[in-house]
Amino acid sequence: MTQRSSPVETSLLYPTKSAPIGQIDVSALRSLLTMLDVTPLTIRTHNTDYILIDCAEVEAVIVGCDVAFPADHFDGAAYPGADTPVGKAIRADLAGHGSSLTVVVVDKEGATGPVADADLNRRIGWHVLYLLMEMTRPQLVFWCADDRLMTPQMATEAIKTFHRETPFSPCHHLGTGRPRCQGGNGQTYGRQGHTGPGANRGSCGKIRARAGFVVRRTGMVS
Repeated sequence: MTQRSSPVETSLLYPTKSAPIGQIDVSALRSLLTMLDVTPLTIRTHNTDYILIDCAEVEAVIVGCDVAFPADHFDGAAYPGADTPVGKAIRADLAGHGSSLTVVVVDKEGATGPVADADLNRRIGWHVLYLLMEMTRPQLVFWCADDRLMTPQMATEAIKTFHRETPFSPCHHLGTGRPRCQGGNGQTYGRQGHTGPGANRGSCGKIRARAGFVVRRTGMVS
């Protein structure tokens, strides 16, 4: 298959020792993908470890990891200066995090047809990240492709910038007051003014093992 879009990986960090994968509303996730003109074929939750997403265009996984990343995982990551209040808060939250959710999005094996959106994986990754921030309230976000650590507020601004610069991105769903998607419990995500809470690396063995289900294209293993 001709590569249509680069793989995307992002991690959300939490102070708890248990990744909040159970807080993810799968109905809202399905609604979001449909809104993005991506066809979700199956979305499967495997115990409390990971969620596998099989779409016509892409494959993705959301993986829970109940241990902290090692300190050197973020060596060289970009974030505000260490002496600024934001930089000090990021450093403190990073040192105190205890679990994570990681999202990996890759092209679907065998997908064919014209390339309509060269930023497809990144577009899906940013939108899924925004949805997960609203659902799970992380302390920090690590966008792996840019090697960038962000607060959720900073990540929201980065998402809005991406939307403004990407013609295929439905930017009107951010900051306009219109609901982005509907969850199974009737909850709407993407309300006006709501910003959430406060090069791929593979240092978490559990994440890489689970994400391997997508990368190896194992057909949505049950």
